[in-house]
Amino acid sequence: MPAKLTAQQSVMITGDCIRQVTHSTRPLNPVEPLVMYGVNSAQQAAAVRYNVVANGSIGVPRFNFSLHPSFLATLSGSWTIRQLASTIRDNSIPNQPDMNFAPSVATETEKLIAASAKFAEASALFAEAMAGTGKTAKKGPKKPAKSTKKSRKVK
Repeated sequence: MPAKLTAQQSVMITGDCIRQVTHSTRPLNPVEPLVMYGVNSAQQAAAVRYNVVANGSIGVPRFNFSLHPSFLATLSGSWTIRQLASTIRDNSIPNQPDMNFAPSVATETEKLIAASAKFAEASALFAEAMAGTGKTAKKGPKKPAKSTKKSRKVK
């Protein structure tokens, strides 16, 4: 097993984890900040961090490596693509049978952020599919407004 991720692997992880959160199709440019790819909030940065550390399909675990989340503690939209890829490459370590940072370090907030990102992606796909049919979501019937005045009986 290699002792270090390759530069290509770290760039793949960087791009895939950003795109999972922001859905950006912008080609990666090492000198551009993450904000250019849609990482505009602390929540989005946390979702990218979670994907890098814990997502077995697109993060470091897919290459059988681990990365302690403390190396990405200051991740924000001001980081560059190169900065994130280099941090991933320089600090990821090959997995040992008894070592895996990902499951134990994900906070509830990070799990919720990842889930909300998946929900947003599904919603966007649904809206895109509905746009092609010409149909729109229908609202239920309006309920009659309740009167706040007490009615008086007429004698």
